[in-house]
Parts: sequence; structure tokens; C-alpha cells
Amino acid sequence: GVASRRAAEGLMTSGHITVNGRRVTKLGSQIDPSRDEVRVDGQLVQPQRHVYYALHKPVGVVSARSSTHPTDKLVTALVPTEPPVVPVGRLDKRSSGLMILTNDGPFAYELTPTKFVHEKEYEIVVRCPSAEALPKALERLERGVRVDCERQEFDRCSTLSLDGNRATLRVVLHTGKKRQIRRMAAAVGLAVESLSRIRIGRLHLGQLK
Repeated sequence: GVASRRAAEGLMTSGHITVNGRRVTKLGSQIDPSRDEVRVDGQLVQPQRHVYYALHKPVGVVSARSSTHPTDKLVTALVPTEPPVVPVGRLDKRSSGLMILTNDGPFAYELTPTKFVHEKEYEIVVRCPSAEALPKALERLERGVRVDCERQEFDRCSTLSLDGNRATLRVVLHTGKKRQIRRMAAAVGLAVESLSRIRIGRLHLGQLK
């Protein structure tokens, strides 16, 4: 809770840290947090309590710690303010579903899709201009499409139900580009009416309100 890992290394090598009253400058030094006293410039450092929230983000809430729009409601406002936490990953303002918030940096890092592989599962409702055009649009979406000169596709895509010119789909991705599902749907002429993330890896939204 004092500094980033890189900044903490700088604090050590420049002599700002003491353990049990003795200055420690060697990187990789180990302590027992339950009995060793660590101070930074004389100020006692307490081990940080890690917290983990599984949150059902509603539509209209921004999945960030801050926003340039003062009227935006932030996802961090839906959980206790202490200890401070950060959202892991993003879910756009128009979407709902499972989000993880934590103050555990290594845990958050392991959920980062650019470094580790974690499936994300979504349930979406799409609308087509006509019921007749819907089957062909869904077939194209399942095969994958080109978005901004780049081919994008789902790991898995299945149709749960059809109702006139609307369809409910379940899609799975292990990586996700910004608004990928909405942009892929738009590329085949489908409008996304609702989008909810129901799973991240082994963590399920379930009946969370």
C-alpha cells in the first residue's frame, strides 16, 4: 500500500526502509509480516488486507475508478470505500454482468487477458431488421467477420432462442478487444439490445442480483 513494486525497489536501494530498526537496501530481502516491523522513513507499514468483490454491474455504470464526466456513476461506488479497490478489466457502460474488484495486484494481473488466458462468457440479445435476414446474419457472426480490416471471431457461439427478428446468443471469448461483440454484430447488420457477462474463467455470475 506504499508504492508500486518498482518504486518500492527504489525506496529500498536509496535507504528509506528499515526492518526491526535496521536499514535494508538489498533487493530480495525477506520478512515475516506477522513479527517483523517495517518502516518507510520512520512510518510503520502495516500488511494490507486483501479484499475481493464479485459484482453484478448494472447498465449505466462506468467500469473505472475515474471519469472525465462528473455525472458518471463509477463501479467503485458500488462497493465499500475501504480498503480502496480497482476494477479488473472493463465492461462498457451499456453492458451488465460480472466484474471483479480487488486491491490484490498480483491477482488482478493474473486476470489480465494480455498475459493469461481466461474465458469470458456472455449472453446477448441481438435484433435484425427482418426475421428473414436473421438466420444468415447469425451464420456469418458465428463464422467470424472482419472489423476494421482485421478478422475477429468468437471461441464459441451458440443460439439459445429465436423470436421473430430477435435472437438470444451465448458467446465465449478468451481475449477481447474494445466493444468487440457489439462491433462484430454491427458488421453483419445486427443491433445488440442487451449484453451481459455471465462468467470469467471459473467465476460465474450465477444468481447474483
